[in-house]
Amino acid sequence: MKRYKIIITASLLIIGLIFKFVLVGYSFMGYCFMATAGIIVYFDFLKRRAGRSIFRMLYNFSLAALTAFLLVFAVTEVMIVRYSLRQPKENLDIVIVLGAGVNGTEPSYSLKTRLDMAYRVLLRNGDAVCIVSGGQGENEDISEALCMYNYLTEKGIDSDRIILEDKSSTTEENVRFSLDIIESRGMTGKKIAVVTSEYHVYRARLMFEKNGYSVKGIPAKTELTVLRINYFLREVPAVWAYMLFS
Repeated sequence: MKRYKIIITASLLIIGLIFKFVLVGYSFMGYCFMATAGIIVYFDFLKRRAGRSIFRMLYNFSLAALTAFLLVFAVTEVMIVRYSLRQPKENLDIVIVLGAGVNGTEPSYSLKTRLDMAYRVLLRNGDAVCIVSGGQGENEDISEALCMYNYLTEKGIDSDRIILEDKSSTTEENVRFSLDIIESRGMTGKKIAVVTSEYHVYRARLMFEKNGYSVKGIPAKTELTVLRINYFLREVPAVWAYMLFS
């Protein structure tokens, strides 16, 4: 391997290790950097042995597979980004806020961004009810739904407008259990919007559509640029997993 490739590969590996083991919340970017380093080594290995037909065939096959992977990755990312750019809607009847982590009794960064967006949407839609959806996970002193309820009521949203769904443990359960509440209360046919992190809107809409509902997606922006990139990259395999296995 040429010197410049060694330097690039080593740099990518070190950066990947830093993102994975030093920085909190950036694991997927760490994996991406380390995988890129591995791909460089792999293709260099095959290229230097391309004089033998089997290695030449393996190189060509691997290059075609990598190209196809990157193309599908890019198409999926475009869909995720497209739905992340939608603006908040008015004239809504129901606003569903999907849960995220709780630190003790306080909302995590992601959950706070969702709640701040939900608060603004509820102010614009004074007659809308809000379903806050999320159960209690490990290392959480209260349910995500109760945390969201406390946050919104402390900011001045009337408690009568907020419905707690505190049994779900996954996004799919967030969606299904929230829709169960809507159906049990005879609120079907209303204009529904879902508030979640911007990178998550596309997958959330897919889940609602699978359950027979068309909803408006309202993205809550992740202000930290590097963290936003990490989440947008990580969301691609999450979308694939949902499409393939749900």
